[in-house]
Amino acid sequence: MEAENLLAVFLNHHGGGLVEHELPVAFDALLLRLWEAGRAAWPGLEVGAGLFVRHLAERTPPDIDLARTLAEVHAADLYLACACAHGIKGAVERFDASYAPTIAAFLRLVDGSPSFGDEVRQVLREKLFVRRNGELPKIAGYSGRGPLSSWVGVAAQRTGLSLVRGARARDQAGDHELSEALPAGADPELDYLKIRYRTEFREAFHAALAALTQRERVILRLHLVSGMSHEKIGVLYKVNQSTVSRWIAKARETIASEVQRHLQERLGVSRSEIGSLADLVASQLDLSLARWLGEERG
Repeated sequence: MEAENLLAVFLNHHGGGLVEHELPVAFDALLLRLWEAGRAAWPGLEVGAGLFVRHLAERTPPDIDLARTLAEVHAADLYLACACAHGIKGAVERFDASYAPTIAAFLRLVDGSPSFGDEVRQVLREKLFVRRNGELPKIAGYSGRGPLSSWVGVAAQRTGLSLVRGARARDQAGDHELSEALPAGADPELDYLKIRYRTEFREAFHAALAALTQRERVILRLHLVSGMSHEKIGVLYKVNQSTVSRWIAKARETIASEVQRHLQERLGVSRSEIGSLADLVASQLDLSLARWLGEERG
């Protein structure tokens, strides 16, 4: 794309109502240099010059010293963020490889365990790169006015803190939370069992969740809490919908069977009562999972 066309793109998409005579001298050449700097930093990521300049213009605030502001833009970082936001092939993988150490460093201030880091990275990946309601993903919020590493690190830390707060809130809810998740009135026998074994059920459910793999926990959260379709989850994991369906079905089966097993071992109840408890688990499984896997969204 020729320089004068890049200038037109910037003017058309900048929110400040600029006209050409108000722009700095050689502004067109500056736009071209920024794009070239980004492209050189990420060889193989093909972001068109027009798309990059539009992305830049939409994130450049009005009423500023335009020449100085754009001279200080982190062009390489903005180029990668633009590629991720617009679904350029290979962009998210390059992001993951480049910023995993940054995320780990910021998370050490919250919880340095590997399992916590894995969970945060999966949730953060969903937040940053998944489109919702046709809008660009949250990575599009990066403007290039500071290092992308700092922006990502803060986002990771906030996500980690949200997960911690969510876990604490569930713990503080106590025994009554799960009981309230199981509505009364549908079946007198199940109502009786719900009240009688409320604490035991909660403990069994905790133990059953611990039996899930990290991937199963994340996929259930994406599906039941975030409302993601099997198709979108498949895109994240690079598998087809039927594979995602099998993963979710297996995770549900694991939870149901583990809850039933723990209850039977803890209570020593009869076969008939175990059958009724299994019905109770099955009838409210997704609701209970959604409550326990739910999180605050930062």
